[in-house]
Amino acid sequence: MSLLTPYDPQWLTGLKCTSFIRCTAREEPVVKAKFGSGVAVSKHWEDASNAKQHQFGRASSPPGVLKLEGEALKIFEAELVLLKPTDGDLVQLNQAVIERVVPFAADLDPKTHKMNVDHLFGQEHKREVFSQWIKQWRNTKQITIKIDKQGGAGSTPDAPLPRFQWTAREEDAMLIDGAVQAFIRFLSQCATTEVTHQPDTLWENMAVPVDGKAAGCRDLALLQLAMPQKVLPVDGSEAAQEACEKIRARVAAITDSKRPRHEIWNAVNGPEANRTSRMEAVAWVAITKFNVRVEGGFIRDWVVGGQQNIVPNGGFGGYTGYGGRPEIHDQYIPQDLDVQLPAHEHHIFDMSRFIGELDQFGVTVSDVHVDGFLTILLFDRDETGKFGPFTFEINQPQFAACQTNLDFDVNNLYVAKDFTQDLGMRVPVPFLNLRDIIKNVQRQQFIVCRGRDHQMEGRVSKRIARGWQHMKDQVYVPSPASDFGAVRLSVDFVHDPQGKDIAQIITSLPGGRKISRMFRIQTPNLEEIYKGMKQQIAQENNGDPNERFLWHGTNASDDIIDGICSRGFDNRFWTGGAHVFGYGGYFATDVAKADSYSNSSPKLLFYCKVVCGNAEELHYGGQADYSERKATEEGYHSVLGLDKGPGDEVIIFRYGQAVPIFMIEYQ
Repeated sequence: MSLLTPYDPQWLTGLKCTSFIRCTAREEPVVKAKFGSGVAVSKHWEDASNAKQHQFGRASSPPGVLKLEGEALKIFEAELVLLKPTDGDLVQLNQAVIERVVPFAADLDPKTHKMNVDHLFGQEHKREVFSQWIKQWRNTKQITIKIDKQGGAGSTPDAPLPRFQWTAREEDAMLIDGAVQAFIRFLSQCATTEVTHQPDTLWENMAVPVDGKAAGCRDLALLQLAMPQKVLPVDGSEAAQEACEKIRARVAAITDSKRPRHEIWNAVNGPEANRTSRMEAVAWVAITKFNVRVEGGFIRDWVVGGQQNIVPNGGFGGYTGYGGRPEIHDQYIPQDLDVQLPAHEHHIFDMSRFIGELDQFGVTVSDVHVDGFLTILLFDRDETGKFGPFTFEINQPQFAACQTNLDFDVNNLYVAKDFTQDLGMRVPVPFLNLRDIIKNVQRQQFIVCRGRDHQMEGRVSKRIARGWQHMKDQVYVPSPASDFGAVRLSVDFVHDPQGKDIAQIITSLPGGRKISRMFRIQTPNLEEIYKGMKQQIAQENNGDPNERFLWHGTNASDDIIDGICSRGFDNRFWTGGAHVFGYGGYFATDVAKADSYSNSSPKLLFYCKVVCGNAEELHYGGQADYSERKATEEGYHSVLGLDKGPGDEVIIFRYGQAVPIFMIEYQ
C-alpha cells in the first residue's frame, strides 16, 4: 500500500539514502556535473542484466544505471530534474520532438499497405490497437504519444503514411523509438492485419450487426473458430477420457477466478510447490486479475501435453538473446509464459500493480527487460533444484495485430479468464480444429503452417531435436479484410518447399531466369466459387474434377496483377483473335509456353489450380477455325489444345474454374 501526499522538504532533511536511476551515456556527464557537489554520483551496474546492450535503433547511446548517494532531499531533487528537466543541457537531450513515419513496404502492393493502415490506424481500431502502449507510457512516465494516420510527408488518402510523434527524455525516447521501428518492421511483412479480441468481445462481434447488416458467414465462422471451446476426448477410449479430464483441470488451475487464494499460495510456497506450479500461479494472477490471454508453449507443453522438465544444475542462461533478452536453459519444459494483452481501452495492464499482486503470494520479479518488441519479466533467476527460472513475455496488441501467420498447429492455443474447461485457437485457421491439435500435442507431432524461411527452418529443427515428428507442411495464408479481395504473402523460395520447387522449374528455362519476388495468393471469395465449380464439374464427370496445376504467363502491370490476384481469371475480359482456341483463359502445362507470353520487365507468371473436367481435344494447325469460340462443346468443361508446343494448352471458358495460388516476378 502507498500514500500519495504533498511532500515537505523538511521531512527529507538529514536522511541519507541511496538511489539507482537509469540514464543514457549522454545524460550521465550532465548529471554528474550538475549534482556532483551535493550527491555522490557514480556509474553502477546493479547486476549483469543492467549491463546488457539494448538495440533500440540508437545503439550509440545505450542505457546504463547511475548510483546516487547522499542526503535524501538532494537525491529527490536530482531525480526530479533528470526525469522532468526544465533547463540547460538536460532539456536539450530530453525535450526534442521525435517522430517516425510508417513508410511503404517494398514487398507489399499499395492496396495491401492502405488496407493495413486503414485497419490499424482508423479511428475505430486505433483506440484498441495502440491504447495499451500509449496509456502505459502516459501513466508511468507522463509521456504523450501522438499518432496521425496521414501525418507523414507525402501522405495522400490513397497512400497514407502514418506518423508517430512523442517528446521524452533520451532513455525513454529510445525505448519508444525501438517499439515504433519494430512495429514498422512487422507491418512491412504483414499481408493482412487482425485486431486481437478477448472472448467476451468476440461474442459481441458475433451478435452485433456490422454496418446495419449481419456479419458474413465466413467471418462468423472464423469468429467461432477463435472462441474458446470445451476440451473433449480425442477418441472414445478410457485413456482419452482421463487425458481430457487432466487437461480441463490444468486449464481451470490458471483460469478460474474463483479459485481460493490459499491454493495459489500453496502452489508457490507449499511442500508440493515446484517450478511449474509457480508458473501456474503467475499465469493465474495475470489471467484472472488482469484479463490477459496466455498462449504458446506453456499451453502446448504443460496444459495440454502435461510435460515438465527440470534442469537440476541448469540455472539461468544469461542475457544472450536479442537486445540482451534473458534466456532460459532450453531443456526446461515448459520454457516460458507467453502473454497477449487485451486490445481494449478499459483493460490497461498495470505492471506495478501486477508485480505487487505477485508479491502477495511470495513471487518476486528478478529482473524486467524492455525492448522495442517485448517486455520480459524474469522470475526465480537464481533458483535451482525443483524450482528454476522462467520468463513472462508480454506482447503488445499492435504487434499481435500483425502476427496473423501461424508457425505450427500445436502453437495455436490460448486460455482466457473463466473459460475453465476450454481452449481457444489464437489464429482461426479453417483447416485446423481443436481436437486434432490436442491429439498432435499428445503424440508430439506437428504441422508446419507457415512458408519456410531461414527462421522457420530453425524452428522446425528445434522442434524435431526435442523429439517431435514433422507431419507435413500445410501453409496457411490469412484471409484479407472484408473490403479487400486478396492477400499476397511473400515466399522465401530458398527455404520454402513449394517455393523452392517452383523456383527450380523457372530458373531451369533455356537462357536462364532469375526470380525477383514470389508471393502466395489467398483469395477466400474466389476459393469458395472454385470449390463450388469443382464439385459441380466432378458431379458431371463421374466424380472426377480433373484438377491440374498449370502456368499462366502475362505482362506485369498493376492492373493485371491486381485484377488476377483479386478477381481471378474473369471471362468478361477474355479476348480472342490471336488465341486460336477462342475467347478463354489460357494455361500451359509447360512453363516455357507460359514464359513466352510474358514480354514485360519484370516478367510475370502465375501458378494456378485449374479444374478441367472432361477436356475436349483440339489440334493446332487444322482446317477448323476455333478463334471465335466462347464455350466448349456440350459435354465438355475445357479445351486441351494440342500440337502448339512446347507442351499443351488448357483453355477454360467459365469464371471460377481457375484460381491463382502463386505469383512470380522474374527476369
